[in-house]
Amino acid sequence: MTTSSSSSISQSPISSGLESAADGRPALNLALQGPGRLLDCLSNPELDLASRVDCLAAVIVVGSEPVNLLGDGAREALEILPALREAAMSGVCYSGMPEADSLSQVHVLAVHFCPPEDGWLLWFRDAPAKPETAWSDTDLATVTALRADLLEACLHRTTLTNRVQQRLISRLGHDLCNPLQSITMSAGLLRPQGERDTELTRHIVAAGKKMDRLLAQVRDLNQLQAGNAISINPVETNISALVQAVLDDEQALYPELSIQAWIEPGITAMVDADRYAEVIAHLLNNASQQSKPDTPTLIELQKQEDSSTLTISCQVDPLSPEQLAGLFQPVTSDGPISEQSGLGMGLYTCAAIVQAHEGSVGAEQAEESIVFCLTLPLLES
Repeated sequence: MTTSSSSSISQSPISSGLESAADGRPALNLALQGPGRLLDCLSNPELDLASRVDCLAAVIVVGSEPVNLLGDGAREALEILPALREAAMSGVCYSGMPEADSLSQVHVLAVHFCPPEDGWLLWFRDAPAKPETAWSDTDLATVTALRADLLEACLHRTTLTNRVQQRLISRLGHDLCNPLQSITMSAGLLRPQGERDTELTRHIVAAGKKMDRLLAQVRDLNQLQAGNAISINPVETNISALVQAVLDDEQALYPELSIQAWIEPGITAMVDADRYAEVIAHLLNNASQQSKPDTPTLIELQKQEDSSTLTISCQVDPLSPEQLAGLFQPVTSDGPISEQSGLGMGLYTCAAIVQAHEGSVGAEQAEESIVFCLTLPLLES
């Protein structure tokens, strides 16, 4: 005797839980696309995340900041969070599971839904007769599906935020170029009437060039974060003359700089002249800013077989191995950035420009000096 069509069979509790979680997916995605912090978006009462599981209390935690969704379990949530971090290897943790012995006194079901911001959702119940029966298969299936939806929504939110930031930075960098160029060019056309006017004009031009470099770093960083390589337009260039021109410009803008240079004449290579000059200027500025007072910055350019090597060295206070290794990495800490360090991205973008030229750049420390070494291949045209 055969069984009739499955349409007459009642839906299993687990399937019902999964379908219920799927019903809230559009509202979840919409909520996380709005402005505001992740915690504020998810604690919106309209989402009603607490009702996804039958409970006495529900809490959402992002970082170390809790918000009660139902009842009052915020303090308890923060107390058990360290144990949850150790136990939730699969992203779902509940009292009664073998990995959660430390939670035997608490009857909680938790999901870790946003690792970058350490986001958690917790539901609490009264103690059952047996801890392992506190949460049913339907409960676990529901929160597992909800966690997957939250992970997807958080990833979409991050992608959307990054896209908006990249567009804003790109637009900002473009729109600031024209007024900045006007200021710099106008300052260059002024006719100083005395020593003070000459000094003021020099400061205006120097400040304009520094702002232009910062904007270039922002544009390059935006391009790198978007996953694109730095674009270059290499042409045959006398890099000996180019290095000397950069040094002359820097010395004119900053007369207080003490520079000693040895430049081998007649070295040519296929480079993007503007980009190569940008790298030289930033390495020189970085070395000069960090050097000890009243000590010179030493520059040497020489040809070595099929490559050119530019070294810039100065006397500095010793750097730790970690500081030395991180010189060409972007500054990602939330700590304060010193006034001299700019955006903390200059050496990072310099390394990307050099890489686009198929070259290399690095730094070494010897006694009380640091040496930046820039090597570029002498490509044939």
